[in-house]
Amino acid sequence: VSKSGWGRRDAAIVVNQSVQAMWNKQVTLEFSRDRKSMSSYCIPKKVDKLGPGPKMFVKGAPEGVLERCTHVRIGNQKVPMTDVFRNKILETTRHYGVGRDTLRCLALAVVDNPMPMQEMDLAEASKFINYEVNMTFVGVVGMLDPPRTEVKDAIVRCRAAGIRVIVITGDNKATAEAICRRIGVFKEEEDVTGKSYTGREFDDLSAGEQR
Repeated sequence: VSKSGWGRRDAAIVVNQSVQAMWNKQVTLEFSRDRKSMSSYCIPKKVDKLGPGPKMFVKGAPEGVLERCTHVRIGNQKVPMTDVFRNKILETTRHYGVGRDTLRCLALAVVDNPMPMQEMDLAEASKFINYEVNMTFVGVVGMLDPPRTEVKDAIVRCRAAGIRVIVITGDNKATAEAICRRIGVFKEEEDVTGKSYTGREFDDLSAGEQR
């Protein structure tokens, strides 16, 4: 579908309609901060170059998705994932995440041969990570996701009231810290040890350390 000359919103609507015309979404495996991803289990409406079988389309934090990718798609080829590929992708997403625009990055991947849906325990979210495996990395998207204007004032008020502010993120930690420096949670060169955590890191702390 040609999107030439269209605005971003119109182009996004057309792409969404095109995807819906090709796939039936059966179920969504919702986001959880332990695996930092979510996925959709889809069945094709007609056979195309991806084949007749179901697929799982996954999106999430690059580091969380990449550690479960066994392959990467380069052009029309599916090739084994290597440490060189993985490190280059992570380096690029880190640059996007802490650069001038501080983009929120999501990795995109596909499971070409997912487990049959009837064999999945969809009532137990802790098992979802076991289904999002043997994935093929297909790309990264970067989104501008600026903090709300009232956040900066809220931080100032918290500090004035003696409330300690820490950061717990389900996204990329470096990106979250870069945004926090812009809105005054952290100073530019401040050591954020003990003040910034991923959700997984915070969950691993003892109850006393979390206080």
